[in-house]
Amino acid sequence: MPNVRCTAATTPFVGCRSPSVRVGSQISKCVQYEGALFNFLAAFTSPGNVVLTEPLTYPGIKAAAAYTGVRLVGVPIDEKGTIPDELDSACRQHAPRAVYLIPTIDNSTTATMPLSRRKEVAEILRHKVLLFEDDAYRKLEPNAVPLASLVPERTHFRCEPFQVHRARAAGVPSPNARPSVRRGLVSALPASVQMPAFPMVPLFTRWLQDGSTDAIIGAILNEAPARQRLAADVLVQHAYSRHPNGHPIWVLCHAIGVRRNSRRMFKGNGWLS
Repeated sequence: MPNVRCTAATTPFVGCRSPSVRVGSQISKCVQYEGALFNFLAAFTSPGNVVLTEPLTYPGIKAAAAYTGVRLVGVPIDEKGTIPDELDSACRQHAPRAVYLIPTIDNSTTATMPLSRRKEVAEILRHKVLLFEDDAYRKLEPNAVPLASLVPERTHFRCEPFQVHRARAAGVPSPNARPSVRRGLVSALPASVQMPAFPMVPLFTRWLQDGSTDAIIGAILNEAPARQRLAADVLVQHAYSRHPNGHPIWVLCHAIGVRRNSRRMFKGNGWLS
């Protein structure tokens, strides 16, 4: 029963951005965000498949791809995110199984796609490949339109990791899969994760129902600009990019004299595709 209540409480939070989402039919809970990434690959890809990503991508998808035998290929970006022509070229060259994108406050470059860029990317995906949208920071940019809403017919997985905006201990992000392919995800989840810690499920449900989640997000939105101002004081002599409501700041490596070693550092930490 707690899981049923949690799913019911979660649906409006997701559904406000994805009106077609139905209670219980398209929402799956996973203990941790990394588990959702792993199960996406386990359910929808096979060893040797290619998944396109941003060139500097989230380490969790790197680890999951290495374990499942999936090859990640980075697609060039600019200050507006993934470049449509480069994405189209990569789709033609590599015949990818899916594309994994963080279109809002990219981790770590902070690039955020404007609506015009999202429409271009969606049009490419519509004819070529499945979309896995990592929507971790969507609540920090209320005006951003999910890629999934622009190309729902190609969106087989959309992840909204609630722990980004709430206490990480809650650990109940909701991978979002279309009904026709959700069976594969449901089969994969029990093989790698069991269940959220029981006290976390009713706690998280209560947060959703009593408005605590909105209060937490509001506090984060108020705190982020203050953190950005502190960073700006420290980095006043350096070139960097940021999102006013975002957590990361992207410092240009050549601006701090480490360009020569940056690629080696990023690859060593598993960040670079």
